[in-house]
Amino acid sequence: AEHLDFKGQEGSVQWYQENDGEAANFTLKLRYASKDKKSLRPMDLYVNNKNIGQVKFNHTGGWDIWREVEIKAPLLAGANDIELRTVGKSGPNISSLTVEYATGP
Repeated sequence: AEHLDFKGQEGSVQWYQENDGEAANFTLKLRYASKDKKSLRPMDLYVNNKNIGQVKFNHTGGWDIWREVEIKAPLLAGANDIELRTVGKSGPNISSLTVEYATGP
């Protein structure tokens, strides 16, 4: 399967997300793999160039053992740009981003 491997380097990954409804909070589900026991390989999450916070990626047991981490983020009506940027610790392997309407607070 195709996935992004930072190979110990720094960088970023971007997604374009069209929101057909109103501006609201959504759940972003990132499918990732990490075998780094020493670092959570944190990455800054930006939505429409606004820093939403940091995502931490727990060790999954292998570079090909996939888990999901969920982050709530506000999306605008219409076009949205979602980006993860490394912060000096590289990043995990990233397989996919799923965006779902957030229920609850």
